[in-house]
Amino acid sequence: MNTMMRDAMESGRRTARVALDSPAPRRRDSGFAGLADRMARALGWFSLGLGMAQILAPRRMSRALGLPGQANLMRGYGAREVASGILSLSVDRSVGLRSRMIGDAIDAVTLLAALRPGNPGRGRAMLALGFVAAVTALDVVTSRALKAPGRASPARSRAR
Repeated sequence: MNTMMRDAMESGRRTARVALDSPAPRRRDSGFAGLADRMARALGWFSLGLGMAQILAPRRMSRALGLPGQANLMRGYGAREVASGILSLSVDRSVGLRSRMIGDAIDAVTLLAALRPGNPGRGRAMLALGFVAAVTALDVVTSRALKAPGRASPARSRAR
């Protein structure tokens, strides 16, 4: 009996040593749902970066778009963008994506105002409006993919 216990303990030590030496298995999201999660995270990081640029260099960004004197507006948009980014990186990414889409609509309205004739930044405002439209399309597609049938929402998964 003593030998059996000693063998069992030695086997347990080997198993523990292997478990400690082995890297933890990485969870790989596969398929369309995994792509939607990764895209939502990427859009969240994009929001954080853009928001920080708007907060740290508001005069430069507003001047570049032909909106001089709108530094405070740009800072506000930056704060909104950072908040949307944080929400997009949270457990329930769909809330962040909806927030981003609302922000995209606000940005588009502001950029449309910058397209007035005589605005020296009109070309850059047009380019920015194109980027906003493209990112809005990504937000919409990603949001719909996160709501795809058969995909449990994070809030419902936690409640179970």
